Amino acid sequence: MSAIKELLLSAGVDDVIAFGALAVAGFSWWSARRAANAAELSATVAQSQLDVLTKKVTMIDEPGKMSEVLPAWFVNRMANDYWYFGLLMDNNVVLPIHRIQKISDDGRWLEVELMEQGDDIHEFPDSPIKEMPVIYALEGRTPANVQISKIVGTIELANT
Repeated sequence: MSAIKELLLSAGVDDVIAFGALAVAGFSWWSARRAANAAELSATVAQSQLDVLTKKVTMIDEPGKMSEVLPAWFVNRMANDYWYFGLLMDNNVVLPIHRIQKISDDGRWLEVELMEQGDDIHEFPDSPIKEMPVIYALEGRTPANVQISKIVGTIELANT
């Protein structure tokens, strides 16, 4: 500390003022650069949030348009008929549904009508899922959304 003090005392007033001005200028530049970086980061975050808010997922309810998103049989049969279908999920569970009602335009979601416990698919003796776990809807609570990427296969659960 004494070395700096001696240096300042031995320097002239003009040198001390110049040193102080240089220190202030350096601090000002550092502060401005930091503010610019913060503003740039803030703008990037704001743009990212805006992108998320403006991207909306549309649900398609026309079977003709649904087939543009998913395979033809998957859509044509399961969107047009009220029947006994099964969605085999990647965790080896079957979701029994009556029909597909809508598909998201990004191909990620199905809106389906689940079967209720009273629609027991096990009453069909040749049901392909006799020994598999099945998740039914509660009575009167049949609408559901299913993530398409979790579906391994689709099957008909009844043969009449």
